[in-house]
Amino acid sequence: MFKKVSLKKFSLSMALVMMISLALPVLAFAADKVLLYLDKSTGTVTGSVYYDVYNGDNMSVTENVYLVDSEGNRYSVDNLVIEGKGEYYTVSGNVYSDITVTKDVYFTFNDADGVNNVYHNGNVSGSVYEFVYGEDNGGSTPPPSSGGGGWYGGGGSTSQDGVKELSNSQLKAADGVVTITLSADDKQVLFPANANAISADNVFVFEREGFKVEIPGALLVQLQKQIDSSDLNKAKISFSFDKLTEEKIAEILKGLNNSSTAVTAAGEVYDFDLAIVNGSEEKRLSSFDPSIKVDLAVTEEVDADLTNLYYVDDASVIEYVYGGDVDHFSYYGNFEYDKTFSDVPAGNWAEDVIKQLAAKQVAYGISETEFAPTRQVTRAEFTAFLVRAMGLESDQAAPFSDVVKGSWYEEAVNAAYASGIVSGVGNNKFAPNAKITRQEMAVMLIKAYELKTGESVAAEGSLNFVDATQVADWAKDYVSAASSLGLLVGQGNNVFNPTAYTTRAESTQVASLLVR
Repeated sequence: MFKKVSLKKFSLSMALVMMISLALPVLAFAADKVLLYLDKSTGTVTGSVYYDVYNGDNMSVTENVYLVDSEGNRYSVDNLVIEGKGEYYTVSGNVYSDITVTKDVYFTFNDADGVNNVYHNGNVSGSVYEFVYGEDNGGSTPPPSSGGGGWYGGGGSTSQDGVKELSNSQLKAADGVVTITLSADDKQVLFPANANAISADNVFVFEREGFKVEIPGALLVQLQKQIDSSDLNKAKISFSFDKLTEEKIAEILKGLNNSSTAVTAAGEVYDFDLAIVNGSEEKRLSSFDPSIKVDLAVTEEVDADLTNLYYVDDASVIEYVYGGDVDHFSYYGNFEYDKTFSDVPAGNWAEDVIKQLAAKQVAYGISETEFAPTRQVTRAEFTAFLVRAMGLESDQAAPFSDVVKGSWYEEAVNAAYASGIVSGVGNNKFAPNAKITRQEMAVMLIKAYELKTGESVAAEGSLNFVDATQVADWAKDYVSAASSLGLLVGQGNNVFNPTAYTTRAESTQVASLLVR
């Protein structure tokens, strides 16, 4: 009974084979690695082959073959067949043989133009999927690698000094997902920049326990365009994720903590980087669109309501990451963010929600130590609450003449207008500093809710508040819907008070319902 193993036909005696193996130590590679040289003008393939034969394994050389031409260009070979024509050999140990093959060789590789080609004795033909056959020898143990190394020793998945290198054939998409499983020691992944799996239709998922990063294939396509297409066959995609030391984290936190703010690391903090590497040249994207999703485990005893994923930097900047969606790379980790305000005492009815929204950087104080919870909220403040709660952004300027350029609220108003949450008060005015009424708040809430859920909310029945007649016609459906959804309720005795104002603490409570 013959089984498929990674064994090639050879005409040398075993003694000569072993002599050659001793004479060429520099070409000894790790298990079942193949390095071949292509002369494109003649179609001649030459090189050296090192094989291990394992008991019971069905192996072929298709997973671990590299091809290099006379200019040093490296190609990832998907299929190699050296036809034995029915001649089989029994091997009792590891076989190392020097080879020269000029015919009956089939292999595929990605050419410089990215096209998957097949050479057969120098001629391009269709794909061939065959195997070299050999007789099961009862098994053997492969020896340790005696050198060689370099890129041609990495046809399989190799990890050295925390660097995991993958070949083209190992990047397989299943239902649009290319999954790369990491070991605990891995801190960088390298794979061919012209890998077949790189497509806008795929997502690359890097994961291990407590760590998951999803990189859209569209970003890798963008990276490919950072270098000349003729260099793609030599370039690598590099994704690195080095853990920050405790000393480094402490240095960053030192600039964040003060008498009213306590920030604590809740797990590992990573320095992420994504690049395309072409020799000594490295190119990166300045921002990610679409975004990369990062999911890290919380490993410390912390308050879950105050713990989130943040971006931090050497200047002690800390930014909340909405939904784990990252638009640039730097340092990322989970942190507990505990903010206190002198005018929100412990036990106050709004203390928890203010802390939670302060941690998500939705609600800010009027100063470093004061929140002004009982002060009536302005249209600009409530707009900012909603925009931050939903993570909205826009480069489009709103057409309001009274929105001061460079003001603290300008970006929030722009984002709210672009998203359809606000439309102004008429005459190209927004009235940012005017106090917001409850019926105005209802309109903005429902528009924000519809944007968040993607569903249109219809008013359910007539208003049942005793002061329903005081609700403006333009606000009635919104007040009805907000009341039905529990986003904005009456103030007692079945009274809605449509023209009444709301405090900053009450507005924080309302905005919390829309936090992503």
